Amino acid sequence: MMPAPSYESVLLVDRLHGTLPVLLACGHDGTKRPEGVDERSPEGVPARCEFNPSRDRNVADLTRAVAEQLRRQTGEAPYVAIAQFHRKYIDANRSEKCAFEPGPAQAHYREYHAVLRGFVDEIRAENDGIGLLLDLHGARRQEDGPADIYVGTENGKTITALRQGTSEDVLYRRRGLVGLLQAAGYAMLPSKFPDREHHALTGGYTVETYGSHRAAGIDAIQLEIAPELRIDESCRARLATALANAILSLLPRWLPSPTRRPRALR
Repeated sequence: MMPAPSYESVLLVDRLHGTLPVLLACGHDGTKRPEGVDERSPEGVPARCEFNPSRDRNVADLTRAVAEQLRRQTGEAPYVAIAQFHRKYIDANRSEKCAFEPGPAQAHYREYHAVLRGFVDEIRAENDGIGLLLDLHGARRQEDGPADIYVGTENGKTITALRQGTSEDVLYRRRGLVGLLQAAGYAMLPSKFPDREHHALTGGYTVETYGSHRAAGIDAIQLEIAPELRIDESCRARLATALANAILSLLPRWLPSPTRRPRALR
């Protein structure tokens, strides 16, 4: 059995340097207080900024589990970035002016995004300018659109490269990412193409910044996951396997040569 890869941590940002053209990001499940950083307050950020100090419980565990499933199934690890700082101090999925109050928090925020930027650039360089960023979050079920998992791509904008040359949205085919998660028993929103994404969960700062509609971006998808799928350990493990399988269904689209396709472990 392969030894588990080790994560490195700098400025409360854990990272795993992978080889697959897949980047898993988790910015809202940190529990730690950065040294010298006080809790944010609504009064401390501009009025136009959305303020939410709550963490997305167990999303970091889910992120690591998905990474491990991908490694076990392919023999290669994805890239991973996980913020260990609590959201009440720094919101990693907001623009810099909305993410923290002035002071030492800036270094931690910039470290997280430097890791994302560096990984995206490396994935592009190694894979002919293409790849996948999956930004994982936790969400409550929305009364006006209940689901297990909410998909956010700014209604297709952040997966511009993935959608090129397709007559329908590739995510929603039976063997697409959403289609396979549905087949595994998860209620998805949107559940089919061309239904619009939930108005409150179309994708945040991370997918907007690093998505393939940007010249230096890759295909970026935000997944918001209901609490019961994250909190219960057995549900979380099942979802990690299903999500890894769904990612692998799309992986050949980001592998420029058959020689780079993932190999099955025996």
